Amino acid sequence: MIISASRRTDIPAFFAKWFINRVREGFCYVQNPMNSKQIAIIDLSLENVDLFVFWTKNPQPFFPYLQELTERGYKYYFQFTVNNYPKEFEPNLPPFEKIVPTFQDLSELVGKEKVVWRYDPILISNLTDLNFHCENFTQILEQLSPFTDHIVTSLYDNYRGSSYRFKKLKEQGIFLTTPAKAHTDSIKILKYLVKEANLYNLDVYSCAEEETILHSTGILKGKCIDPDYINKVFNINVTSQNDPGQRELCGCVLSRDIGAYDSCLHGCTYCYASKSFRLAQEAYQKYDFKAKGLLMKS
Repeated sequence: MIISASRRTDIPAFFAKWFINRVREGFCYVQNPMNSKQIAIIDLSLENVDLFVFWTKNPQPFFPYLQELTERGYKYYFQFTVNNYPKEFEPNLPPFEKIVPTFQDLSELVGKEKVVWRYDPILISNLTDLNFHCENFTQILEQLSPFTDHIVTSLYDNYRGSSYRFKKLKEQGIFLTTPAKAHTDSIKILKYLVKEANLYNLDVYSCAEEETILHSTGILKGKCIDPDYINKVFNINVTSQNDPGQRELCGCVLSRDIGAYDSCLHGCTYCYASKSFRLAQEAYQKYDFKAKGLLMKS
């Protein structure tokens, strides 16, 4: 089984102690997001877990547990998002000057083939226009290219919670580009990403994008949880079954997520996993690292 930790929240940043406790006990509880009374028991034993996939924007709090996880025999890799967006869009992230060394340190600790850089999602706005993305991506690329083998990107998708937050920002004069203009600029940005990454012998992979976008930009069709990548890096075979719980365009294979929605404190405007950051803050204040399930009572 592949364990996703987690698309629903940033476990390495905020729930590292809970995670390692669950690994030590060999299981965790996961509430059904649609029915909190429905609870599954997930076997986290080494015999059952093929590998962990960590999704994060700040794995620094997780560093003290990496050696233990490795010594226990678990395999894992990181999907590490580094966008360097203005605070209006990513208000609670550590400054870029700290994120870059964190990325580099993680790569040195676990191996660069196990740290995927996500430039994701691409927001096109009056603060982050075509010129911004070209300059911004190159700046990040120059510092991260020796520390990763893999780049993933995607275009912003409109979710109910994020749509509301962008409407509030529009009242402050911060707005997304019109769909027609955004589409034109997106093609230019994606082509630029491919051209720049190739200078460093890196490829850029998509995350749940239309084939027409791929063909017109040179972006490679990607799977964030990809059996071919997993076999290449870890020499293990995992299921090739697509995950039915993901979006239609998502190519990821089957995994089990152990996170919880409305619990991430990063507060990113574009976030799909939090309807309300007030709810996330309230949930975190009640969080118990000894609990068997994230945000559950012990």
